[in-house]
Amino acid sequence: MVKINQMLVSSRRNTYSGTNPCNYIVIHETANASYGANAYVHAKLQRNGFSASWHYTCGSDGVWQSYPDTVQCHHAGDGRGIGNTQSIGIEICVNSDGDFRVAVQNAVELVRHLMDKYDIPATNVIQHNVTSSWGKNCPANLRSGSHGVDWDDFKRMISDPSFKPSETKPSLKPVNKYWLENGDRGSDVVELQNNLITLGYSVGSYGNNGVFGNDTESALRKFQDDYDLQVDGYYGYGSQAAMKKAVADKNKKSKPQKQQSWYLKKGDNNSKVVQLQKDLTRLGYDVGSYGSNGVFGNDTLAALKQFQKDNGLVVDGYYGTKSQSKMKTANSVSKPKANDFNLPNATYWVKSPQFHDSGVLAVQKALSSVYFYPEKGAKNNGCDGYYGNNTADAVRRFQSVHGLKEDGSYGKSTRAKLIVVLNQ
Repeated sequence: MVKINQMLVSSRRNTYSGTNPCNYIVIHETANASYGANAYVHAKLQRNGFSASWHYTCGSDGVWQSYPDTVQCHHAGDGRGIGNTQSIGIEICVNSDGDFRVAVQNAVELVRHLMDKYDIPATNVIQHNVTSSWGKNCPANLRSGSHGVDWDDFKRMISDPSFKPSETKPSLKPVNKYWLENGDRGSDVVELQNNLITLGYSVGSYGNNGVFGNDTESALRKFQDDYDLQVDGYYGYGSQAAMKKAVADKNKKSKPQKQQSWYLKKGDNNSKVVQLQKDLTRLGYDVGSYGSNGVFGNDTLAALKQFQKDNGLVVDGYYGTKSQSKMKTANSVSKPKANDFNLPNATYWVKSPQFHDSGVLAVQKALSSVYFYPEKGAKNNGCDGYYGNNTADAVRRFQSVHGLKEDGSYGKSTRAKLIVVLNQ
């Protein structure tokens, strides 16, 4: 059993208030390839205060625990779903100076220990991708197998201590024939998958892994049907020519116009990205746990694409002239002020039966207008006039951000701060 080092976070600011029954284990990757970004560094990050929270970090330098298992951490992207409230969150480091396979092995040993301790079945060891409400590609390297160990290997390792993943995965060499079909592997398949993804076809949860499986064949057949080709699932000359033209047309439409003075894209890292992330966050889009850090990564890309979709723009992930103009308009729209909500001079807390009146509804709508939703994504984002756990949690998050006592109750001090924030 790998040694578990502890650097426990004393504050519960970034956690839920309930008790975690430890029914699941959710596996993440840190997505931080920076030199030195090991498990110890991520444990220090949490101890010093961070916008997200998880229980353990596993690196090639060992395992560090940041929160007791029974704490409900903010790590799974599902609000008060099973990920945040019933699971133990484990991050695996991907730092460039570390050994990913050793980090994975340490995570495997930790998972076995937790499965045995809490009687958690292997079926309840799941990916962050499963719990995330937006389908985050995490743990990315285990999902793709790009570092020599994939998710299937990981699941076998936690169930069979004698199993060791192969040191070398199948080589991604070009396929030596003019067509591709189900069962092929290689860089040619990667290219096909990339093209299908570019055109909006899903090739399955493992993405562009270079394996022509059923999901890739299904995507290819849909492409063939859409472009009036013979629907046979074979990627031959006719499909290749049509694919080349379709991708070229797509890129021509998506590529930022030459007259643009500047644009942003995935991979950029500058102050303009910081402003984009702040603008997206202000409008209620999630740019990921690292917030406005100036790095245009997958979370910022997903948030920008959702913004483009919501505003009738070309969903290409480029932050160019049209997206900038729409963003400027969206952020200049007059936002409601405190007087628009008629906030009640009352005190609300969670009780049975619940408070249920127009005053509670006013509080919920006011909180939602500054992005503290009782239940984002639900009908009316959870604004139903009932002061239950979701509303109390929204109040608690508001109190935490604005330096108030975090008790989840709406009263004089919370009302006063909410009025100040609404009138800013």
